[in-house]
Amino acid sequence: MKNGSVDSNLAFTMTLPGNIDWGTRNSSGSEFNSGSLAIAENSFISGSVAINISLLSNYNNTLATSGTYTDDFNGSHTALTFKANEISSGLDCSTGNLGVDQFPFTVQATVIPSCLVTSTTDVNLGSHSANRNNIIGNNSSAIGVTCTNGAPYNIGLMPSNNNIDGAGMMSGTGNNTDKIPYQLRSTDGESGDIWGNTATSNNVGNGVIGTGDGTSQLKTVYITVLSADFRPDKYSDIVSIQVNY
Repeated sequence: MKNGSVDSNLAFTMTLPGNIDWGTRNSSGSEFNSGSLAIAENSFISGSVAINISLLSNYNNTLATSGTYTDDFNGSHTALTFKANEISSGLDCSTGNLGVDQFPFTVQATVIPSCLVTSTTDVNLGSHSANRNNIIGNNSSAIGVTCTNGAPYNIGLMPSNNNIDGAGMMSGTGNNTDKIPYQLRSTDGESGDIWGNTATSNNVGNGVIGTGDGTSQLKTVYITVLSADFRPDKYSDIVSIQVNY
């Protein structure tokens, strides 16, 4: 299937009932055969057979851009043949010819823009003494996002305290009430760009933008902490990821 003038295709196959590939006429086992049908004098019969369409894997379909894809099966691509009986090549006693009819149709599919968070890994700041200041940590594969090829998107991050400017609080364990403030950032350094959750589908806000290519794209998350002067413990927080597209 082709998407108009755009150089993007969708590969598909057609199968008969029983999941058998539907191929060319006279191909062994790849065409539908109704078998013998009895038609009473001065009457007619009707029937139908499902055309099953499936997209194929491993044909780069995941790289397709958004849009409507079509493939036209016109008169030269379809054939319905019929004859008077299974052993005769004649349509009836008078014509002596094989009956052939055409049934053109169109195969169509629509690819819509979509995004999926395909992977997440933690940002580990390591262990630090209480007198340590201006701690910086990062993870170059903290977020993996897969979006439709050519689809623009942006990503917002929000700590568990719902701060839209990416300013969170890490909590300790057990009865420890201390909380360590931290800042989510999209660029390196103590004053790197803030990464928050003010982005919308129409406005990047303080999020991070990207354009899908049909594969998983990794995003680096930076975190800064002003001070480690807190009760010794293991501190952590959960960050929510929002992808707008």
